[in-house]
Amino acid sequence: MTELVLRTSSFEAVKAAVQNGAGGVKLRPEGFTPPGVKGISRQEAGEIIKYCRVRGAKVYITPGHLMSDAREGDFAALAKWAGAAGADAIVAESAAAAEIFKRCAPDMPVHGGFGMDIHSLEGVNAAAELGLERVCLSPQLDRNALRYICKGSGIEVEIKIHGTGCPAYGLSCRMGVFMDDRQPGFCAATCRENYGFGMPGRTRPLSMKEFSLGDHLPELAAMAPAALSVDSFTASPEYAALAARYYSRGLRERRGLDSVERENLKNAFYSQGCTDALYTGKAAGEGGGLYSPHNIFLAGEPEEPSQTALKTARETYARGEAPRVQVRFSATLMPGLPATLSVEDDLGHICTVESAKPLETDDLPLPEKKPAEPAAEAVAEAAPESEIPAEIRADGETAPETSPAETDAATESGGAEIPAEENAETETAETGAETETALSENPPEAAAEEPAGETETAPKKRSGDSAARTEIAALLYKTRGTPYHCRQVFVHAEGGAKISPEAIGQLQKKALEQLSKQRASLPVRGEGELLPLPSYAKIDEKPRITVSVQSARQLSKGLAELEPALVCVPVFEAAAHGEALEPFLKNPNIRVAVSLPRVIWDSERADVAGALDKVYALGVDTAEISNPGHAPLAKSRGFKLRAGADMENRTSRAMEELRLSGFGGAVLPVDMEFDRVRLLGKAVESELCVYGRLPLLTTQTCLMVQRGGGCACGNRFVITDDAGENYPVLRDGKSCRSVMYTAKKLWLADCREEWEKLGLWGARLCFTTENALECRRITAAYMGIENFTPNEPTRGVHKINRRPERKKERKNGRFR
Repeated sequence: MTELVLRTSSFEAVKAAVQNGAGGVKLRPEGFTPPGVKGISRQEAGEIIKYCRVRGAKVYITPGHLMSDAREGDFAALAKWAGAAGADAIVAESAAAAEIFKRCAPDMPVHGGFGMDIHSLEGVNAAAELGLERVCLSPQLDRNALRYICKGSGIEVEIKIHGTGCPAYGLSCRMGVFMDDRQPGFCAATCRENYGFGMPGRTRPLSMKEFSLGDHLPELAAMAPAALSVDSFTASPEYAALAARYYSRGLRERRGLDSVERENLKNAFYSQGCTDALYTGKAAGEGGGLYSPHNIFLAGEPEEPSQTALKTARETYARGEAPRVQVRFSATLMPGLPATLSVEDDLGHICTVESAKPLETDDLPLPEKKPAEPAAEAVAEAAPESEIPAEIRADGETAPETSPAETDAATESGGAEIPAEENAETETAETGAETETALSENPPEAAAEEPAGETETAPKKRSGDSAARTEIAALLYKTRGTPYHCRQVFVHAEGGAKISPEAIGQLQKKALEQLSKQRASLPVRGEGELLPLPSYAKIDEKPRITVSVQSARQLSKGLAELEPALVCVPVFEAAAHGEALEPFLKNPNIRVAVSLPRVIWDSERADVAGALDKVYALGVDTAEISNPGHAPLAKSRGFKLRAGADMENRTSRAMEELRLSGFGGAVLPVDMEFDRVRLLGKAVESELCVYGRLPLLTTQTCLMVQRGGGCACGNRFVITDDAGENYPVLRDGKSCRSVMYTAKKLWLADCREEWEKLGLWGARLCFTTENALECRRITAAYMGIENFTPNEPTRGVHKINRRPERKKERKNGRFR
């Protein structure tokens, strides 16, 4: 069954989602949210977990990816609490976080979040080797890639179907860090500002429409993913109610959203429209409509949401309970003994209660019955629901009083479809004056009088027992105001035992209360402790100068004569221009490595594998990867591994995991400050970028299409913000994906004494738009051979010896 999961931010939003069909919710706890955003307290989260356990919904804790050595204890404590509190899983955004969660909460499932940027089947398999039970696939994947991964995956997969659109892959976006002074990982929505191509403009080429796959629900359900997720973290509870109701109903009915549902979601979220261009594989210039129209969010108020839709959405979770959990009742009534009532749920929990006093025998004549009603003893199958009086239907409510949410949720379990109930069964076993009757989902009508001409072998007391059974069954089907939906009633009555409707109601209430306590009980889970990290040898030597280039044209004999310790070249450039590598391969003091594209889909694996084989034949045996899912590909070709800056190697434990996985070195994240680098355990050869344009984000579609309607990835171009800063855009490998870089170049050659004391193995110079002469001169400057200073350099995130930089005010109030 496919589970519908909503990411929520409050208890009210959780109720809104669960009451409208969500099978699970994701919670972001306090202390793990961006500044100014309130998270869920642990006390409130504990109440949410019990609330959801009673109603059959799952709860997933998502602490995010902001890990550091200083916060490792916070993540460990959160994992222990989540396990003890009964959370169904905790979501890790990195391999290091997954290791912490598994160690500290060994009995609790660990899932891989969207931050892990899993976009291939090999990435899923790598996550499975880490011990993850479910992974969230990248929203950038199209239908063919999703179908291939779902078919071949050995663990559960989750697909995002709705939420705020983001143009960037995984955690590749650093616009908030370098353009808005935000902490790493926190979105500043900088991509939604005005940009132009080559000159300041009033267009929004990076602002995506709201991501929605509502039209493709049948196709997605056919892929059989474990879960479909809706990101409603910043939305109102009413919006969560609408999204949960529409998507869960679409899954049950195996259809896409209709026009009314799409319009209500659009208005409720102040959206400029929804897009499925990534899923369908359409580029922005090919009619996909991936990005928002020009000049949006500029003047005036956004379109008001439909107040009627929001009011209706609020009523669905504020007025009462939706019957989500299927139960069966079994009642036994015998004279002289207490009445017993048992209830069993879909998980096998059974609760039995008894009346306080023994039952008495009712020897009075039966009340007169309507002649039109059939005899209950003669009913072999339950009547169709349309023929059952509204007052004795399964939920005990009249049709006009039943809310839409209750009607939708009555046949669902966790947002998944419930198959049609089989024909009701009526079982009769006679032993003397004893008769047992099982009444199915729809209770029969009240019993009629016995037909004329009845023999003496059918005593009057049996008719009274039959009427009692029918009346009791009708009462037990009424579960209004509870999260339970009665699917079957079994009544055993004999000897004319009588019990009042009030007593039956009290027994039912008591039984359901005990059942709720059983369902809310927390599992017994063990706790673990993190293993201490080994001590690492301190590096007293000065960092070696290493170089990475974007094009083989940037390589020269002059650069080879400077003997950088390592030269990293894109794999496709190295395969196509092997002659450019010869001066470096012939020098035994220079290591040569190839860098793999940041994104490699399964359909692109063969091309990358062919390029790796060519460079391996040239004598290159080291590959630098930017995603854990690329490691099996490089290893299968005989390459040694180094981790790129996009691997999020921010903690000492992450570095230790790299060493255990066979990595020989790692480039630290470009937004990592000196103080954290200094305290980081260097389990492998560690490099830090000290020069170059730094990557801001990687997009799936070509941004050049936004400019001229056609793809020209081979040509370099720039995006200009409203302050006049130019951001170069290059492509990722041979694909049409675009990588946007910072406007200014990081320059730390004049504060060498600062980064030389950080215990680094190497200092990386990242060349992007420079020519071969500039590459050689800058390398010589960092080696202390020449003097060179670029125009308008920047210190990046490093505050030490920060030189005054020109700041330009943005029109929206932000500063550079």
